[in-house]
Amino acid sequence: MSLRKTLFEEDNYVIGKLSDIVSADELIDFLFWIIKQNETGHLQKDYRVLIGATGVDDIQMTEDDIRRISHINMTFGRQRGRLKTAIAVDTKAGRKLAELHKILSKSVDIEVEVFDTSESACQWLNIAPNN
Repeated sequence: MSLRKTLFEEDNYVIGKLSDIVSADELIDFLFWIIKQNETGHLQKDYRVLIGATGVDDIQMTEDDIRRISHINMTFGRQRGRLKTAIAVDTKAGRKLAELHKILSKSVDIEVEVFDTSESACQWLNIAPNN
């Protein structure tokens, strides 16, 4: 997978742009990177996350992988405040996994929305679409 991570410390958000083949382990590594940014003070409570997965070649994740990601959020999420995550995805399989993540995230106070485009996701997060 190709993952480009961009931290906007001053505006308290992060963008992860995924391409090629997306695997669960790589996405989990990205999640732990975000948690580390919060723990070291680069992201403050109530930060926002954009996951851009439009145009990926394949998503190699199962429902169990999404449950594992949700468990990580449950373990580390409470001390991070009320988080907002937007997922931009344009494949049927990717959308199904993103919607499952949305449902499971509600229990840990992480607001997740799924979008067809990065532009609409940026609008919902109130961040600049060209970052």
